[in-house]
Amino acid sequence: MSWVDWNGTRQDYERVRGTCADPPLIQRERCPLCGDLTTAPVPDACRRCRQRYPWPLLKASYDPFDYAVGLVNGLTIRFTECIIEGPWITLRVSDEQQPVTQLSYPCPRGVTIHLDQILWVADAPRGS
Repeated sequence: MSWVDWNGTRQDYERVRGTCADPPLIQRERCPLCGDLTTAPVPDACRRCRQRYPWPLLKASYDPFDYAVGLVNGLTIRFTECIIEGPWITLRVSDEQQPVTQLSYPCPRGVTIHLDQILWVADAPRGS
């Protein structure tokens, strides 16, 4: 008998029987970004997505707050939430915030950028 630990590694129940009474109950969920099965608690992403995307972007995909992203062309964009679709990231602002003002156009519905154009991402760039 075997089970999957918190890292997603298959463990042999007989090997650890002496250290615990029962194997831990781990509910496998789908990664909200790529759809792969993961043992991470929702809304966390799978290991592959956590390695691919900066953690503030992952957090912004499920927790609307104040974030900022720096692009390779020198622009900095503040946003409140994002939608991640493969290599494309849609940065959105809430109704209470001003539209994206760092661009030539206000983009009140948000702006979509490619992941390889991001240099840095900050959670609560002006403090929480």
